[in-house]
Amino acid sequence: MKKLTRLLIYSVALLGVVIWGCDTTVTDGVQTKQYALQGGLVKNLDIDSVEAAVSMTKNGGNLTTAILILSGDTIKYDSGLAKYIKTYDSASSLPAGNYMLKTVETPWLNDSIFVAIPVDFGITSIQLPEDRINPGALSVPIEWNPSLGGDGYIYAVALKDSIYTGYGFSAFVAPGEGTATSIVPDAFRVSGNVNEPDTGWYYVYIYSYSGSPETGANLPMLLPEGFSDNISKPKISGRFGSVVVTARDSIYVPAGK
Repeated sequence: MKKLTRLLIYSVALLGVVIWGCDTTVTDGVQTKQYALQGGLVKNLDIDSVEAAVSMTKNGGNLTTAILILSGDTIKYDSGLAKYIKTYDSASSLPAGNYMLKTVETPWLNDSIFVAIPVDFGITSIQLPEDRINPGALSVPIEWNPSLGGDGYIYAVALKDSIYTGYGFSAFVAPGEGTATSIVPDAFRVSGNVNEPDTGWYYVYIYSYSGSPETGANLPMLLPEGFSDNISKPKISGRFGSVVVTARDSIYVPAGK
């Protein structure tokens, strides 16, 4: 009988410990992912700046109260842009390397996302005469230095008056091409008309990307479609990454064929 009594006492005590432990665990009752994060970091060597832009939602609604910290710097929410924005004055502010984006919403969220910034690089060759004239708006071979730490490359082309407006052309460089590719004739065509070149001066850039960036901030030309989500955590889903943009080069498409 004494053994049974002791067993009951131990059982009740153990149950009390379990219940007390559960009461001290912070939970909001949501068992599935409830936060979504979309964004990226753009290091633009052409204008010597770095900008991080992130949008976050919670249960489908825009989240404005989170605390985002990148490498010790707080990324503040901008109500006008409906994003968390951090702008650095110089591209040298964030050298190539691995960084951590900390996301906090007390007491529900405290997690980190890692991002690599590729090595700075530049365009080394555009196979046109020194005057950079491209009669007939034909395909143009282009080469660049390697950018270590990146997952791949993108080339971007836009009329000089259209950079940072979203108008232009961008495409992924096939992995097998390494650090050389050919800009396709469509990059110099009026949208929807393969027979009509859009004449004038074009600015040309190469992007080195890491992860799965989702951003238009600080980019001369928007990223091409094709990136997918790369964040899959118990409470956060979405995508994040970085882009390093070379200094520009230029190509001129004259009128006539």
